[in-house]
Amino acid sequence: MKATGSVALLLIVALATPGCAGFSKEARSRRAYEKYVNKSRAGRAQQQTKVQRTQQEVPPASVSDPVESTSAGPEGGGPSDG
Repeated sequence: MKATGSVALLLIVALATPGCAGFSKEARSRRAYEKYVNKSRAGRAQQQTKVQRTQQEVPPASVSDPVESTSAGPEGGGPSDG
């Protein structure tokens, strides 16, 4: 009788509690959103490292001063050549 009474008391307490809060609709949606955020962060970090890696591989093009060439005389090839 003592074992049956304690089992009954345990059963009543278990049924009286609201249950596991982790299975509620709100908790499921919160976990889904957290998973989405973590996945997005991981993807963004991976993309940033990929961009940084490609920037390190390709050196920036060196910009030099523009070169001007001038000529004096008929070899300039103007419109009045005949």
